[in-house]
Amino acid sequence: MPDGIALNPVTEGSQLDAKSLKIFATDPKKWSWRDIAADCAGFANARGGFIFFGIEDDADAPAPTQRIPPDLPDRLTKGISQHTTNVHVRPEVRIHANGGEYLVLEIVPSAKSIAATSDARYYLRVADETRRLMPDELVRLVAEKDSYQWETQTTRRVPAEQADPAQALRFLRDIRASSRVKDSVKHQSDAEILEHYFFVQDGLLTNLGILWIGRRADRAQLLHAPIVQFLKFDASGQRVAKRAWDDFSLNPAELIESVWTEIPDWREFTELPDGLFRKQIPHYDEVVERERIALGLIARHGSLTALEFGRLLQVEGDDRLRSWLGTLLEREIVVSRGRTRGTEYSVNPALLRSSKFTGKTTLKGIEMHRLKHLVLEDLAIHAPALDRPATRAEIHRRIGPEIHPQKLRRALGQLQLDGSIGSTGKRGRGGGYFLSHLPAK
Repeated sequence: MPDGIALNPVTEGSQLDAKSLKIFATDPKKWSWRDIAADCAGFANARGGFIFFGIEDDADAPAPTQRIPPDLPDRLTKGISQHTTNVHVRPEVRIHANGGEYLVLEIVPSAKSIAATSDARYYLRVADETRRLMPDELVRLVAEKDSYQWETQTTRRVPAEQADPAQALRFLRDIRASSRVKDSVKHQSDAEILEHYFFVQDGLLTNLGILWIGRRADRAQLLHAPIVQFLKFDASGQRVAKRAWDDFSLNPAELIESVWTEIPDWREFTELPDGLFRKQIPHYDEVVERERIALGLIARHGSLTALEFGRLLQVEGDDRLRSWLGTLLEREIVVSRGRTRGTEYSVNPALLRSSKFTGKTTLKGIEMHRLKHLVLEDLAIHAPALDRPATRAEIHRRIGPEIHPQKLRRALGQLQLDGSIGSTGKRGRGGGYFLSHLPAK
């Protein structure tokens, strides 16, 4: 723990918060995940911080007889990862001088990316409180975060000579044997290939290099080193099998291969008669699993443009993106609007109606013509003339902050082109949009 963070007395502030263990007294599904996630995102967007679990209000120390459940750190870490994005935590159980235990949760500062809760809310730790960010405040926060690629950083300062020889040799052999790699790359030297794929930079292994060809000890020290758990439950919800890959001995490709080969469930199938022969129907078809992942992402976000979808899946090109959608479009489970990178995907509303879906309605998937009319109605009330312009952030906050900023920007641009609204052409104070004429009713 940094020298600037003291345990006695526990004074909540911009980098420290204390919470009672009573919030974990019920079923984990009923824990206050919204509050915990908000605090973690707030600390991450500020300077990072620590949350002490097990310190009661107006207390300086845990109760002498207090004990932390052994599984609490893992359950807390897992829950935070499910309820936040771009938030990284390190839990640690500590023993106070009086013999009582308490849990210290360190939240790593998100210096280059924006942390948020899973329901797309943004927070910032200010003094001793976590405050939700409004759209204009979020714009300023984004401007303060410059471009950052974790994969190409060399913060571990691991010399390239310390790479695992066997894994480096395997990677180079696979690259030279691949039909998808250009001949100009295959003919490069070993060192040039590693630099070409950003495994090595200035004689040091990058984080990506450590993941793929680094030693186990170096890989284990990475903040984003992958860990996989396989859990299997029976029909009554009881766990019947567990397998973990958490020793950091495998690189990403080996990890995926190990998960596929060491879990027999992936290869289970049902045989059906097919004329004189029998046909095997796999329980876990690769194409079906891709479609399930794609459908889950679209359902979680309400709607996604092709550009956003590609970023989440880390794929480029319409063909590769559609390989993930599979038959979802053909069967009209997912519907699309628009063209090329502006194509927007969403779950078919008819399917939601037929399944009696009762989820919360948002404006994430609003159609463009409806969005433009909503903007016109807003400007008719708040910015009817040039002397009272409204900024894009103000419009966004009023009509619905869940609408994607890029989508609102396109709507404003189209309204300007057809003359429905005007712009002052300024930025900052005095800049914004105003109504050219009242919208038709």
